[in-house]
Amino acid sequence: MSRVQLAAPVLCDLGRQQVTIAALCDDSREVARGDLLLLLPAAGARRLDRVAADYLQQAVTRGAAAVVSVAAGTVLAEAATIPHLALATMEEAGHWLRRLLGCGSEHPRCIGITGTDGKTSITWMVRQALQRLQGASWSLGTLGRITGDGAPTPLPNTTPSLLTIHHTLAEAARHKVGSLVCEVSSHGIDQQRIAGIPFAAALWSNIGSDHLQDHGGMDRYVALKADFVRRVIDRGGCAVANGDQPLLVTALESVGERIFWYGRELAGGCPERHLCWRSLGDDRVELQVGGDRVVIAQAPRARFHHENLAAAAALLLHGGLADLARLPALLAAMPVPPGRMEPVADGVFIDFAHTPEALAALLASARRLCRGRLLLVFGCGGDRDHGKRPRMGEVAARGADLVWVTADNSRGESPRTIADQVVAGMEGIDCQWWVELDRGAAIAAALQQRQADDLLLIAGKGHETYMEQNGVRTPWSDAEVVRTALQLDKRCG
Repeated sequence: MSRVQLAAPVLCDLGRQQVTIAALCDDSREVARGDLLLLLPAAGARRLDRVAADYLQQAVTRGAAAVVSVAAGTVLAEAATIPHLALATMEEAGHWLRRLLGCGSEHPRCIGITGTDGKTSITWMVRQALQRLQGASWSLGTLGRITGDGAPTPLPNTTPSLLTIHHTLAEAARHKVGSLVCEVSSHGIDQQRIAGIPFAAALWSNIGSDHLQDHGGMDRYVALKADFVRRVIDRGGCAVANGDQPLLVTALESVGERIFWYGRELAGGCPERHLCWRSLGDDRVELQVGGDRVVIAQAPRARFHHENLAAAAALLLHGGLADLARLPALLAAMPVPPGRMEPVADGVFIDFAHTPEALAALLASARRLCRGRLLLVFGCGGDRDHGKRPRMGEVAARGADLVWVTADNSRGESPRTIADQVVAGMEGIDCQWWVELDRGAAIAAALQQRQADDLLLIAGKGHETYMEQNGVRTPWSDAEVVRTALQLDKRCG
């Protein structure tokens, strides 16, 4: 969403001038006559030089009525030929948008979920639980913008633009929505897309290997996440984190007793300010706080889903939304999040796992459910952390019995080069593997190899509906490929 049409024209105060506008746009290429251009630095420092003036000129040519800029006031002071308000920070821009869009103190409870893996599932579970608890609850994240029980509206980013997230908050307030649950990515934090959002609660699920090259390494990546959690706490919000993750515990030492934890049940009992959990078989999860215990029935059949349920439970409990006794009713029979260990045929599952940690958790959960051989089809995306590729290969070879390495959003890189880097981590491990860069052919080959009691995982894309290569996205669905292949097999048989 790069352009927002306002419900009614608004008189916009730009300091020395007032302009009536009917729409806001944060992309100069999408500006329509009479729009206000929101010129932000979120795409990088390049907007702070002469290119900012070029974007402005493009918008003016398209009929922009005014411009609000962030951190580009000096550059645009002489270039602006239309009314111009210069703001110094994204935080100022966020609060300015809140005022303009009419989102005052009466707004939904905002909840932010961050972490390398698990964000999407926890966001899904928290929103579902809040629907049961208080009625209408919305969410923003990898699955898109979900405003009810209908199909989500796709988003270009896990954490959308400053304009999109503030417009969604304002819309939710107008519809009397109780809560807005947002996935908060490292890029969303770093580029300050969440500036001005009044988060009342935050949850940090884990730390793994993803987007490290974009942030200058693991230390910076961890610091971004920790800073988000600390800011929520400092502003009076509630924060919950995974106590089984040593990196998180270390990163949040400075907040002391202002944070709550969740984690696996310990031999010595459940520590204070903890919610402890353990799996009771494949589809039941026990939660413990102090000496009190409850059981969540009909849980999704994967251990990482159990951990995510515990995270959602801890957030509801410590955020003051529900007591322990009410959690079973809010979390029982939770639907599987789309593309997260999602069954698409008998013995065939798709999953979004695209980090070593997520793939290892997926394989471990699948192994517990598998009575025969465990088959895996997966690949690695291009223009992302090269260092994780051999680690993904090693995890795959150690966790599965048969592996097909294939293409997965190669973007600007060669699929063969990516596959070679994955395979480098598989050498010397006792596992049968093949490289088949045609993802459809790889899935078909795995389906043909599958025998009774075997379990097939197709990882990396999950809910995604496209394949991206050389800047072009073409329609793609792992689930539909499986269903089509099985139908063809039935006809041939």
